[in-house]
Amino acid sequence: MGAKHDQLKQELSKLSHEEVMDRAVNYAIELDREQKMRLAEKQIYKNVQQRSQKLEERNKELENSIAVFGSLFVELLKLIHDSTTKLDACIAAYDELKIQLQHSQEVNIGLNNKVYAPSTERLDNLVPSTRNKAKEEEVPQNVCDDNDDDTTSEQNSDTSETADIIDAEVCTPDPDEIKEKNKPQKRSKIKGKRAYDLSFLPCREYHDEEALKGLDEKYGIGDWEVAFWEPVDSVEVIPAIAYRKRVYRPVIRVRIPDPVVGAVYELVRLPHEVPLIEKSLVTSSLLSYILHELFVMFSPLCRQENSSLLFDAFPVTRQTLSRWVITVAERLKPLYDYLGDLLLQQSYLQCDETRWNVIRDEKSKNWFWLQRTSELLDCQQIIIFEYETGRDTGHLVKLFADLDKEICVTSDAYSSYFSIQKQKDGLIILCGCFMHARRYFANALKIQKQKHLTDKEIDDLEETKIIKMIGEIYHADEALKTLTAEERKLRRDSEVRPLVDKFFDYVHAFNVSDPLVIEKMKEAIHYSIAHEEELRQFLNDGNIPIDNGASERAIRPIALLRRNVLFSTSIKGAKSVATFMSLIATAQEAQADVYTYLKYLLEHSLTISKGKANLDDMLPWSEAYQNYEEQEKKKLETLIPTKNNDPPITPKILRRQVIPA
Repeated sequence: MGAKHDQLKQELSKLSHEEVMDRAVNYAIELDREQKMRLAEKQIYKNVQQRSQKLEERNKELENSIAVFGSLFVELLKLIHDSTTKLDACIAAYDELKIQLQHSQEVNIGLNNKVYAPSTERLDNLVPSTRNKAKEEEVPQNVCDDNDDDTTSEQNSDTSETADIIDAEVCTPDPDEIKEKNKPQKRSKIKGKRAYDLSFLPCREYHDEEALKGLDEKYGIGDWEVAFWEPVDSVEVIPAIAYRKRVYRPVIRVRIPDPVVGAVYELVRLPHEVPLIEKSLVTSSLLSYILHELFVMFSPLCRQENSSLLFDAFPVTRQTLSRWVITVAERLKPLYDYLGDLLLQQSYLQCDETRWNVIRDEKSKNWFWLQRTSELLDCQQIIIFEYETGRDTGHLVKLFADLDKEICVTSDAYSSYFSIQKQKDGLIILCGCFMHARRYFANALKIQKQKHLTDKEIDDLEETKIIKMIGEIYHADEALKTLTAEERKLRRDSEVRPLVDKFFDYVHAFNVSDPLVIEKMKEAIHYSIAHEEELRQFLNDGNIPIDNGASERAIRPIALLRRNVLFSTSIKGAKSVATFMSLIATAQEAQADVYTYLKYLLEHSLTISKGKANLDDMLPWSEAYQNYEEQEKKKLETLIPTKNNDPPITPKILRRQVIPA
């Protein structure tokens, strides 16, 4: 060891200081590397031990599960063996019963032939049944002789009453009679309905002068005249026409006194109507037509872009159309928010939600939430759609953030509504939907194999009985819709409540543990029992509807729009859909003309966005809008081509004097 040390000293003394430092660094690196290698080996050893322990534990679990599976498999084999032996015994018993039944049928047939054969042969000759018509056609008429005819007449007199009975029991019904019986009956037409429907259209009257031509040659000059003009109604359509509107604005010359020259003239442009969108050719009438086609007729912008009706000579891209829609929707946002505030002032709401697709959004599924006033509430109906990125309780938390009164919300049994009910400490009363409850039983009935069942067997099914009970509840409540809330509450207590009690008594008494009950039926029973309190709420207040059907009908246009449009590109586009669908749905509930109402809003969109408009006048039931709609109808009548309304001058019959002979 000392010799090596001395040798190392000699070698180091020969080296320079830099070379010594390099060797020291290399030596330190090698020592560090060896230390890391040892630590890595230790860690690998530990990992191997841990994995081996886990493998041993898994092997033990696997052995235990194999043992359990083996025992279960043995029990299953025993059950299969027992069931096969029982099935063989049942088959053998069934074969014996079948043999006995055939034997008893043969005995009965023999006895019947001995006792009833002669009379049956006579009756077959007398009864004109359909089953022996073919035999009668095959047998010639000249085969029977006189003796047979005498015998037949005697038997006919003795057994006429019996023949009538046999004819009623044996004869099969005529197929033509069955078709006539099963033929759907035509609904009776309501007298005056066509005239009432046509009264809403502008009318232009014409007198058919072409029909008078050639009557002189047919009937003779002076031998005919018009007794009266008979009205015949029809409906004509003028297609949408896009035209260029050019307005010449006056530019005036103003004289300004000047002390040097005497007078200076300056050109002044008078103020003109501000365009709907800056530096754009779009007008309120054009954009109203586009919005009507998009949100009422569900025609997407890509289809309108290729429409030869409007944009053949004046091409507009779908991006431009989309920009127009989004720009105007953002201007109408104050009116949209105002409608939402009016909605939350009501104490009875109905809610629902549906999916919507947005491309430029991180989430794969987005949602439209619907809130509307109760359909039974005696007030102006308001429908609001709101776009949200999720279906969680966050939307309801924002919606009812400032809630300070008790409110009744009719909805389906979605969990978010129960969550917000707990958060608001009883301020929200949830009301159920009998339509959803019935749908569960209807789905259970669809699974039943009804093809081979008779009408009586279908009526005896449990699903059918419960659906009929719900139908009785609906029938009793439907007759009360025209009453006031107080009257409806009293009549529900006396007429509807006993039917609801009968339904829930039957549901509670239903044996769900029966193995023959299908899973869909169990699910339907559990739904009705779990939400009994919510389903009974409509009995406590006349303003609460029996179901949430009004919301589902109101949200259906979103589904139709989704089917045609497929998606929104951006979140702004989705929010513009919510704005316009809310305004259009509210206008439709107010019986307003959608195109005219959209045109009215677009003409006031700038004042609405700046906060200068009276928002009450922007509502579809306001007096200001009603007057505007009347003026637009009168303008429309002037656009319809007209003719002279006065009847033409027609010849009269010449009164010839009869000269006596």
